[in-house]
Amino acid sequence: MQKIETMIKVHKWNLDEKRQQLHDLKKLLEQFEQQEQKLNEEFEKEKEALKKQGDVKADFVNYKKLIESRKKTLHDSMDSVEEQIKVAEKEMLDAFQKLKKFELIRDNAQQKSRKKRELKFQKQLDEVGINQYTQKDRRT
Repeated sequence: MQKIETMIKVHKWNLDEKRQQLHDLKKLLEQFEQQEQKLNEEFEKEKEALKKQGDVKADFVNYKKLIESRKKTLHDSMDSVEEQIKVAEKEMLDAFQKLKKFELIRDNAQQKSRKKRELKFQKQLDEVGINQYTQKDRRT
């Protein structure tokens, strides 16, 4: 039984690690999304500033290319993180299933042991009852 408890502890730790990895990846994806939002806001501000200034279109074209390049890099990173999230979710599910398997083994062993104790106790009660009946029967 001690081996099963040890395996449960190991698998719980493993599951916690997988959950933490998944959390970290989701947090990273959120940061990328925030960066994209900031890039979009910055781009819109520059676009508005260009409308007011008028004669800096050549610089704005280069700026626009730079922003598009950054956004592409961000999207590539986001795609990569999303794939890692899918893998991490699968690994977490596998770890959870393994943990549940050992918990079921433990629960079944405990239930079997409890039934065995109850059966033994019931046999002892039956024996006491039979002994009392026989002693009573002998007296009469």
